[in-house]
Amino acid sequence: MKKQSIEPMKTTRSSSAEKYPLATTPEGIVPALLSLFNATDVEVMLGFYEPDAVLVNAADVP
Repeated sequence: MKKQSIEPMKTTRSSSAEKYPLATTPEGIVPALLSLFNATDVEVMLGFYEPDAVLVNAADVP
């Protein structure tokens, strides 16, 4: 069996994370998203979603 090395995860704190509060509870997600939306910081806001996430317009859902 071939041994694989595991690289340690690098943790960096972006300047965006320092500017905006991060949600630490389910109840905090909506206010955090609204804060980012109102700040028009789309790149940081996209961090809340998985790369393959799909947003659905609820008005069009039966």
